Parts: sequence; structure tokens; C-alpha cells
Amino acid sequence: MTATDSTDHDAAINTTTTTNNKEVRPASPLPEMPLLPITSPDTIQACRNLTVTDRDIFVCSYPKSGTTWIQNLVVRLLAAYVNMELPLDWHLSHSAPFYEVNQYWDAQGGRVPAKTPIQKSGSSSGSSSNGKNDTYRVFNTHLRPHQLPPNAKCVYVMRDGMDVLVSFYHHLVHMNESDGGYTGSPEDFCKDFLNGTIAYGLWEDHIEAWLKETSTARTSSNNGGSILLLHYHEMRQNLKKEATRLSKFLGVADTDMERVLAAALPSCTFDAMKQERWRYTPQSVSWKADPQTGQPYDKFVRTGQVGDGKMFLRDVFTPTLFEKWTDNQERAQRRWQDAGVDPAIIDLYLQLKYSSSPF
Repeated sequence: MTATDSTDHDAAINTTTTTNNKEVRPASPLPEMPLLPITSPDTIQACRNLTVTDRDIFVCSYPKSGTTWIQNLVVRLLAAYVNMELPLDWHLSHSAPFYEVNQYWDAQGGRVPAKTPIQKSGSSSGSSSNGKNDTYRVFNTHLRPHQLPPNAKCVYVMRDGMDVLVSFYHHLVHMNESDGGYTGSPEDFCKDFLNGTIAYGLWEDHIEAWLKETSTARTSSNNGGSILLLHYHEMRQNLKKEATRLSKFLGVADTDMERVLAAALPSCTFDAMKQERWRYTPQSVSWKADPQTGQPYDKFVRTGQVGDGKMFLRDVFTPTLFEKWTDNQERAQRRWQDAGVDPAIIDLYLQLKYSSSPF
């Protein structure tokens, strides 16, 4: 797999600060983050400089953490809110395109408009007669916070690291190498994942960059903040509850909540998305042909299960790989603590409770 380095470094915390009455100690900068070859340095600069409003929603994550699921939720919740019917040939990328892909930016660094923007039926893109913009823009991104507009309204979703590893392997191994696809063995992929040499770097570093933002005044779990944190396993446990939180963050009025949820959620279950998986397989990259059918890969929506990573890795993780996994987790624990990350999140995602292999 080919990956290029991001041109920016995550800014270090240069002075000791206090957040929620807790001291946050200085942290060293995170390593540079490799990117897919479909993203150029000019595109990264354009991503940072885009002018945004509170109707621009960024669905953010480390890859394979539930990004597509949240994209679908955001688009369908907003479409239901404004009484917009999606076209029969609608694809998710028509309304929530991949943010940091070269093809969605023009030569002047401007954003190419979405094919199907979210707006009230009968209205056109831009301002309405009362001067208010009626159009929502939705983007999905795997960039870190410093690479996005400083006032971006973001939904960040997290998922168990082992589940992410396995899902990312299945994703990249089916992509064409020219777009960043992976050609090595599962064991090779585990090594590259744990060394942070695959696209988007270390899973732990990506989460740290975002959780560091949640230690600032920019973050809120309610409607008034600019970052909403979601957890993949909680979405699986109670989709309606988490979709309600998401709807409030998006600005859906309480009086419209039940109507919006009833309209959107049936199309946002995993079973529903698997039945229409052609709507969700990314169009920003090219896919290898299925050797059995000769058709491009179309199993992008796979199992979505919580915990299936451990089942897959049982046959792949050697003692050396598990030792590296543990070293990464211990490093992340120190850094996350220094960054002021909620201890409950550290306990949830850093599996230090294992004194030996969890398999």
C-alpha cells in the first residue's frame, strides 16, 4: 500500500493547562499521519481553509470506526427533517462525499458541490428568500482536527481497536493498489497497523488528537457544542437513543424528533444497509474485481459486529504482535492521561486489563 505523509504536524500542548479542574500536562507532538495517494498536499490545505457554517457537518473517525453508518444517519436524519425525498438512484457519496479526496476540489481550491445536497424540497442551493441558507453539507473525513476548518461542526465516532484493525484490513485488501490498496498478508497488515505505517497512522494517535479537542471548551455532548462523540458499540446497543442524541446535535427540533426518527431509522439498520450496499460502497476509490463474479468488490458493508476482531486475529496475532499491541496501548494510556482524556474512555478503549493474550 502506498501512503503519503500529511504536510502538517499536530500541534503540541506547549504549556500546562487546566481543564474541568484537572491539570493537563504538556504533550509531545504526534507523528505525522500518512494519507492515501488520492489526497495531495494542496487538498489538505484546501480542507483547512474551507469556509463553513453550522449547516456543514463533518463525520469524523479513524477508518472503519462506523463512518459510513454515521454518514447515512446524518444524511437521512437531515433529509427527513427538511422533508426531502432522496432520489431512487441515490448514493451516499452524492450527499456526503469524502472530504480529503482530490476529485472533490477544483483547481482553485474550491469545493465541488455535492450531487444531491440536503435541502428543502423545491428549494435551490444557496440562500432562501429570507436570506438564510437552506442547504446542509455533509462530509466524511479521516483527518485530524488541525486539518479541518477551526469552527467545523464535527461528529467523531470511535470503535474498538481490534475490530477496526480487522475491518480496515478487509477494506484495503479489496482496494486497487493505485488508490492505496493493500497487497500483503493479514500478519503483514497487523505489523503495519501497529507500526502506524498504513494510511491515517496509528489508531491510538488519531483518537488522541480528537479526544484532546474534547478537553477544550469546543466540545459538548449536547446541542450547543461543535463536537459530538459517539461510540460504535453504543450505536449497536441502542440505535434510537444514539440517533436522538445525534439529531439534537444536528439541530432537529424536539417537536419534530419522533417524525424524523421514524422516517430515517428504518434505512439505517445494518440489515437495511447490507440489502442496499451498492448505495454505500465508496466511489472515491477503485475496487478490485471479485475473482468469483468478475464484478468490482461490493461487500463494503460486512458484518458490523462488536468483538469480531478478536475472532479473526486469534489466527493471526503472534506473541510478538501481541507484545507490540500492548506496548502501543501502554504508550497511549500515558499520552491520553496527559491530554486530560476521560478515564472512563481510557478504560473502555485501551485493553490493559489483559495480562496475557486476550484470545
